[in-house]
Amino acid sequence: PLTNAAKEVLLGTLLGDGSLVKPTSHWTWNKNKTKKWWCGCRHYKLTIRHSPKQWDYINWLYTKLEPICRIPHERRYFNPKMNKYYSSVDLVTRTLSYFTRLRKIYYPQGKKIVTRKILNKLTILSLAVWYMDDGTRNKGRIWLATNAFPYEQQEIIQKYFLEKWNIKVSIVKERSQFKISFNGDDAIRFSHLIEPFIIPLMRYKLIL
Repeated sequence: PLTNAAKEVLLGTLLGDGSLVKPTSHWTWNKNKTKKWWCGCRHYKLTIRHSPKQWDYINWLYTKLEPICRIPHERRYFNPKMNKYYSSVDLVTRTLSYFTRLRKIYYPQGKKIVTRKILNKLTILSLAVWYMDDGTRNKGRIWLATNAFPYEQQEIIQKYFLEKWNIKVSIVKERSQFKISFNGDDAIRFSHLIEPFIIPLMRYKLIL
């Protein structure tokens, strides 16, 4: 069974870099390779991908999710759009019915969404993980890369931070998408809120 802390981490990373995917069905062999059968997967798994520069963060996530995770590994993959190879560090869990239930909540139409019901389940640890996944700092301002969500869902995030944490955020347009910005005292307030859970590698993202 998952600990409460593990569930808090999962809720945070699912708003950030975590993705719920179903493994590809395939033919598999028995140990002696004398018989094969079709392996179809019923449930989903969580995958988290980061730059090799963030090994410390992936290892920290692994310690939180170890009972359901494989050992993190580095891989190279080809990006056809950029026509070049990249390296990443991947953390992958086992398939679980719990993830299948979360998939229905976070991906009701096949695309990740954010709702007030999802946000209301977040703890400070969840917020810290979300920020370590998708947060950046630029001078006196910090950002959450919520670009994948439409404007109406950005407004839900904005209202959540104000009503739940008394933190004002702005919705900033970036090309054809939007992201969340914390400015001035609100950036400092948010940094102090999540600071206890920010690992040393990620402390440069805080404004204290």
